[in-house]
Amino acid sequence: QLRPDPGRIRLTSVKGMGGIGKTTLAIEVAHKVKQDYPDAQLFLDLQGMSECPTTTTEVMAKIIRALNHDVRELPATEDELEPIYRNELSNKQVLIVLDNVADDSQIRKLIAGNGTGYIITSRKGFAIEGVVSIPVELFSPSSSRQLLREIVKNHRNHDEDSRFEALAKFCDYLPLALRVAGSFLALRPSMAINDYLKALRAEKIRLKEGSQDVDAVLRLSAAQLVRDNPHLAVRWNALAKYPGDFDNKALQAAWGSDTDELTLQCDLADLVNRSLILFDIDHSRYRLHDLMKPIARGLFK
Repeated sequence: QLRPDPGRIRLTSVKGMGGIGKTTLAIEVAHKVKQDYPDAQLFLDLQGMSECPTTTTEVMAKIIRALNHDVRELPATEDELEPIYRNELSNKQVLIVLDNVADDSQIRKLIAGNGTGYIITSRKGFAIEGVVSIPVELFSPSSSRQLLREIVKNHRNHDEDSRFEALAKFCDYLPLALRVAGSFLALRPSMAINDYLKALRAEKIRLKEGSQDVDAVLRLSAAQLVRDNPHLAVRWNALAKYPGDFDNKALQAAWGSDTDELTLQCDLADLVNRSLILFDIDHSRYRLHDLMKPIARGLFK
């Protein structure tokens, strides 16, 4: 659906609930077709589920600057930016991933350019002409069990295999929760799955009434970080202020410029191993998942 077609905009929408893997799928698809868009491949997180979603004007400005490094001053209004934006995309083969989109109004004026390809991720559908929608469903029970086994690997005894189904069900077959749960166990090879399930049920009881099983999975790992490494927990909390992804330079700004490179890398590896942050190996950038941000933000409240 994303193969370039001269004179035609290609639109693909990836729709699904939070934590289901929309961004991961969008990035994988973008890598597969990037050779068809030689002028540029861009990724923008529109923060659609945040308190302050990225405006259309801000997105236009970012794309203009990414395509034309000689640009200095830009108009401040959407109406003034739009013709400049459309001109930059005209007659170019550019692939743009618009991640975490709130609704149609946030992106409608961004759809421009002959031959431009767009991959849009959102928790909602779109009423935009020409968009091809791809729904992302929850994992099946068997796929969920397989993912848990791959993450946990050989640390479990064979007589615990039946517990994978119970854990997968507790995670609601949601990929993010499955990864967090699997990472928790992988870091604790002596812990029985049944004991982990007991801890998750206790965490759910501790949380406010009406909390979901997935909440317990994510929050127990966050609470364990506080117990294991309070200093790193403070650092994880500081990452909640970033609206999008970040690199090592941004981390040093958040954690203090006196943080040496080895400590930085070790702390990042610890957070990635716990699945508390996600890492894009192709671009060497990190991000805090939307479902994790409120947990990190309220870690010490």
